[in-house]
Amino acid sequence: MILHKHLLTEIVKTSSAILIALLAIFLSMRLATYFADAASGSLASQYVLEIVALKMLVSIQDLVAISIFLGSYTVITSLQKHSELVSMKANGMSHLNILSVVSKLSGITALIVALMTCVITPIAELKLVELKDLGKRTATIANVAPGVFKRFSGGDKIFFAQGEENEKNFLTDVFVHDDTQPADAVMLAKRSFILNDPETGQKSAIFEDGTSYQGASGTLGYTITDFKRYSVKIKSAGMADVSRYPTFVATADLARSKNANYVAELHWRLALPLFVFIAPLIALLIALKQKSGSWYLGFATALGVYFSYLNALGIFKALMKKEEVSTFLAFAPVHLLFGTLILLLYLDLENRLRFKKN
Repeated sequence: MILHKHLLTEIVKTSSAILIALLAIFLSMRLATYFADAASGSLASQYVLEIVALKMLVSIQDLVAISIFLGSYTVITSLQKHSELVSMKANGMSHLNILSVVSKLSGITALIVALMTCVITPIAELKLVELKDLGKRTATIANVAPGVFKRFSGGDKIFFAQGEENEKNFLTDVFVHDDTQPADAVMLAKRSFILNDPETGQKSAIFEDGTSYQGASGTLGYTITDFKRYSVKIKSAGMADVSRYPTFVATADLARSKNANYVAELHWRLALPLFVFIAPLIALLIALKQKSGSWYLGFATALGVYFSYLNALGIFKALMKKEEVSTFLAFAPVHLLFGTLILLLYLDLENRLRFKKN
């Protein structure tokens, strides 16, 4: 039991460290991406942190899967390198015992992933899509960095500002081109800002101390108008209803439907936890089979098997949506194939052990 506990502790510690590292990389990359979108004016900055948090929640099931896979491989490789595995085997810990320890951990992880895929992720993904849409619709000239062209008011107007002032609340030396007019329509203003109506929620872009130019220069229709204050209502298109997309539908509703896309999504949510259970066992057996000093070859093999397994599930999901694969079999052939791989790897290890003893 002490050896079992030691092995389990090492795998948990290593997998947790890998997960934290992956989360840190993921967080930094997403923050950089969404803050860049906010700086360019394509996303309202007040939603960035919430969007990143939801994105992490949606993606954590994938990060947990690869973390426990790499953790299992890394620990066994390390134990072999320092001859600890030999001592553990000498004290009665068999390959089956090692498999049992890892299977308990991968089983618990699979249950957590099942909770994520079947309950939490659909809700988080729908919220994420809605929040992204809201962020894009409410992104206005207030989010534009000086020196960047941006479309606003539903894409009807092109906006550009030379500078900013008053803690970025105002943009200065503003240029606007109106695409809705039959002739050229250009406006220049010394500064602009956003005005919100608290009662209606309507947003307006306010321009001060400027001049508008309408029509082609040199024609009778050409007009120049100076103004002290000019207001433009900012249009925002409503979001299409995506709540019935398979990705966002509750698992219970998917189970009651006979729609091919819904059935494929249901089986996908159930397949991922089983994948999380099986994959670490494969990593463990590959690590046990590798020769001392050739960890890189085993690592490449393990990663190849991991992504082959995941891609095979993706292919079967696509085939199920097209109704080219029986919904009764679903992902069973893929799981059976990689389950058989576990059996073959284990039998090969046992045969090698018997050969050494003889």
